[in-house]
Amino acid sequence: MNFTANFECQHPNSGLIRQKRGCRNLLWRQSAIALLAPLLVSAVELQAATVNVSDTGALVNAVNNGAAGDTINVAAGTYLIAAPLSPKNNMIIQGAGAGSTTLAPDPSWDPGRAGLPDDGVNWTTANRGAFLFDLPNNTTGLVIRNLTLSGKNRLHGVVFGVDVSLELANLIIRNCIWSGIRGFGLSTSNIHDTIFYNAGGKVNGVDGGAMYLSYSTGNRIWNNRFINSGYAQGTDGPNQNFYGIKTREMRFSRIHNNTFGVGFSLEFPFESDWGNEIDHNYLYYTASLPKYAGGITSGNLRTFWFHHNYWKSSYAIEFPRNYIEIDHNLFDFDTGDDGGNLISSFASEDSPGWVRMHNNRIKNPGRGIAWLNGRYDNFSFYNNHVIANETMTPRTEGLFGFNGTTDFSTVAIKDNIFECFGITRPLLRGNGYNSVIQNNTLNGISDTGFYSNPTTSDTRGPTSPLVFTCGVNGEYSVNEWTISGSPIFDPIADPDIDPGIGVQPIPGTIETESYSSMYGIQTETTTDIGGGLNVGYTDNEDWMDYRLNVATAGTYGIVFRVASENSNTRFQLKRGYTVMANVNVPNTGAWQNWQTVTTPGIQLPAGLQTLRIYVRAGGFNVNWMKFTLTTASSYTNWANDPLKGNIPGKAPEGDEDNDGHLNLMEYALGLNPNLPDRPLNTVVGNVITYTKGMDAKFDPAISYIIEKSTDLGRVDPWTQVTAPEYNPDSPLVSYTVPSSPRIFLRLKVRP
Repeated sequence: MNFTANFECQHPNSGLIRQKRGCRNLLWRQSAIALLAPLLVSAVELQAATVNVSDTGALVNAVNNGAAGDTINVAAGTYLIAAPLSPKNNMIIQGAGAGSTTLAPDPSWDPGRAGLPDDGVNWTTANRGAFLFDLPNNTTGLVIRNLTLSGKNRLHGVVFGVDVSLELANLIIRNCIWSGIRGFGLSTSNIHDTIFYNAGGKVNGVDGGAMYLSYSTGNRIWNNRFINSGYAQGTDGPNQNFYGIKTREMRFSRIHNNTFGVGFSLEFPFESDWGNEIDHNYLYYTASLPKYAGGITSGNLRTFWFHHNYWKSSYAIEFPRNYIEIDHNLFDFDTGDDGGNLISSFASEDSPGWVRMHNNRIKNPGRGIAWLNGRYDNFSFYNNHVIANETMTPRTEGLFGFNGTTDFSTVAIKDNIFECFGITRPLLRGNGYNSVIQNNTLNGISDTGFYSNPTTSDTRGPTSPLVFTCGVNGEYSVNEWTISGSPIFDPIADPDIDPGIGVQPIPGTIETESYSSMYGIQTETTTDIGGGLNVGYTDNEDWMDYRLNVATAGTYGIVFRVASENSNTRFQLKRGYTVMANVNVPNTGAWQNWQTVTTPGIQLPAGLQTLRIYVRAGGFNVNWMKFTLTTASSYTNWANDPLKGNIPGKAPEGDEDNDGHLNLMEYALGLNPNLPDRPLNTVVGNVITYTKGMDAKFDPAISYIIEKSTDLGRVDPWTQVTAPEYNPDSPLVSYTVPSSPRIFLRLKVRP
């Protein structure tokens, strides 16, 4: 049974996002294209034999002994190899798909930690024999795609190369103890459409990265997802704290449309970075950019250009860095995440700047917008809109903190809109009143008596709308302050881990000491009913992860057994990086005086997943938590719910409100089947987006498909343009419409 909704879309301006970037980086972009051309041509010209392999011995022989330009097709299966593979120039090594074809080390291959951490500068300090692929120096034209590459928590990484150019595409790279991709001199390379899952680690206090690239230039990195399922900063070992992309000396490279769920997202604290464009990314954690005295200062070439990114951590950017532009970004922080400054600079040395920060939207900037410990000149903040609500602490610091020796004649704060709600805040922290402060809207700003802020005829606030998509395949849509979409950071199926270990069946009760991983937590004997252990000694930002196997998708009520001698303690229950519930812990009078607290129902899909208890205000104990299914997700339950469908006994193909949308479509799109209404859809640029119904998106029986036709199927048949989607993490179903020809689209809901 299929139900469709038709709508016509024509978007002649599908290139608007590219046009908006302007021509400021045209010169180096052309250079990058010119550099890429020889790579692409040589890959075609030198392609030689096609070799099909289906066992480990044949794979090793084809890669190590094959000819330059060979195409090696690796059949579905798992290939356990005992030593690094050494491919040739222009080889194409491709599997049957990530998840279908897996390369991993044989159990006998365990290089230990010799060579870790490498010094970041000299490739000879690394142990290149600890990677699945050890590329011969100066390799060019290599393509590796459609594979899972696993380090099995033994290998340092999966790809090692010195002075190489290559393409890595459609991979899953997982379970490496240092850096999934380790490159020295990587150039004119493309790394895209890859999941980096637990792809790095920390060794002897030094963090690796999913990618760690030293001395790289002209690279493009896009559509990659970075996941750490066991984030535990401060702990050595595989899958602990690691960076998404770590570099030293990156030049003329572009990093875009990635989704970062690791801490830090980007780590660029070294020398001689310039000409880099960072755009349309979702960054959950920090971009670290500090360089001694801010780094290079010659000419007007930007070191970094950050634009059209969506940032979630109040500790967003580490400084100092000279010659950087930050524009058209959304910084949207939770009021409970108020421990950081948007820009933080701990360095004490002088930096000449410049920074140009403009046309950004900034919500709830924690401690403040910028705190610069050392002198930093040529700081310009203009045409931004800042909304500062009262935060959890609450924060009362000035929004800008400058070193007193700064040349304030070079500091400009102008043409902005500042709005503070719930509490007033000063603009400055005691220094900088003689800066160029003019033409700002200052609502809720408490220090206006210290500077004049003269009015001019210039525009206040952003000079253009902020509308863009970001993350992998544009999974997030930003429209001014409104965000739709959700990144996917949940653990993926990982054969390197026994799926039965530590999995808790839901519905059911979980003893909180049965976590799969944790940070900062201790256990103790409890005197609560049933005895055993409870978890405690909780401090801010401690956490515990629990692996669940949910039997039935639906709404679950949760009861927590808690005790505390403190008031105002609380924690969050998170799925991935989505807050599912906020839980306030009462003062029970003693550490072993136990009470139960209940959360509103949360929606959980069926299957394996991970939930996290994340401590926001510590000082409490937890003994257990109980999950009870209250409402299963199904059309029948929705239809019979008097607060939702309220059409008991009515068939999915019915249309009680005569609005042209059948009952199943009303369910799928969260409409009211008793009142005429229209589907919730938006068009941003050339992207059409429909919003799924809250109940239906958790119903595994429902999938969403978009089809197209140029004539409503009369001669040109309807053709499917999106895969059937059941994805409870995404509340949207979207399609990027081509600029021509004119087409009709329809949404099909398949039960």
